[in-house]
Amino acid sequence: MRGSVYRKRRPNGSWSRWYAVIDLPKTPDGKRRQQTSTHDTRAEASAWLAQRVIELRAGEVYDAKVTVADYLGQWLAGKAAVKESTRASYAGHVEQHLVPRLGHLKLRDLRAHHVEQAYRDILAQRAERPVGASGLRRVHATVMSALNAAVRRGLIRRNPAAGVELPRPVETERTVWSVAEATRFLQAIRDDRWYLIYRLLLIGGLRRGEALGVRWDDLDWDAHTLTVRRQLTVVRGRLIDTTPKSRAGVRTIALDEITMAGLRALRRERPTPIVGASGGVFVTDTGDPIHPAAVSRHFSVLVRRAGLPMIRLHDLRHTSATLGLAGGETLLEVSRRLGHSSITVTADIYAHPTGDQARTAVTRLAAQLHP
Repeated sequence: MRGSVYRKRRPNGSWSRWYAVIDLPKTPDGKRRQQTSTHDTRAEASAWLAQRVIELRAGEVYDAKVTVADYLGQWLAGKAAVKESTRASYAGHVEQHLVPRLGHLKLRDLRAHHVEQAYRDILAQRAERPVGASGLRRVHATVMSALNAAVRRGLIRRNPAAGVELPRPVETERTVWSVAEATRFLQAIRDDRWYLIYRLLLIGGLRRGEALGVRWDDLDWDAHTLTVRRQLTVVRGRLIDTTPKSRAGVRTIALDEITMAGLRALRRERPTPIVGASGGVFVTDTGDPIHPAAVSRHFSVLVRRAGLPMIRLHDLRHTSATLGLAGGETLLEVSRRLGHSSITVTADIYAHPTGDQARTAVTRLAAQLHP
């Protein structure tokens, strides 16, 4: 880090006070920064400069003027390389939750109790879409990422959010359909325009956005496989194509003959791409992408019509995994089919047997112990 001590000659020939200037670590968006201090003597200026060098090398806070709002804005500006959906999530957290509660504080004065109070306020706020324990963990992940970057850049010595305790998310039991219920659903919607979307969610275990992002060139007609390469998601009201949630999300899954036959029939209905279409398999009559929210709303209507237990659209994916395990798929096979980042994730979610599985297992064990 560079620094210097100097003074200026005034227009009348006299000398100014002594200045000490030092280069500071660059801002999160890469801009150069300096700090200047004025002193009566050269010795005082030199002493100040030496002390600042020590503080910077030790990682001490150097700029008393930077507020949390200033820093978070700079940090966001430096996040141009991340996925658009990720950056939008960061921006939402910063603008909606963090700046209103912490933005006025100086970055150097930010402490754990400030962060904890902000989190309590976020949980307590009355909003159209309140933030729960799981949502707060996503906000906390943004805070940790931003403040860890501040530590790396020497803006603060330690991350004040690192020791904050978060409320534990309430474990909710996932609702899934039985084989009979899943079969009944597919039979009931066979003539629905979005039948194949729901079939891919239920049999392939795809996420909603992954199914809506499928293109014709993702299908291997001979091998009966689908390669998941992208997903359709909503970012601040706009539909965008982006990559799957993790590297493991890019995967190739096998498709059954009924699904392949349905896709072939759909392809014959559209032998040439619709003008303006992006090559997507599931599009509107005008060739535009289908909005994910519309698929979820329509699913609820179909479930009510079929007289089945109400579940969320995402629970089709859970049903796919649960029935796959019950039907003999290994945990590794299910993990790869669902595109989980680790088999541990799959085990944490689906390693608990259903009632029928548990009864079968204990009966089998009892038979071995008492032949």
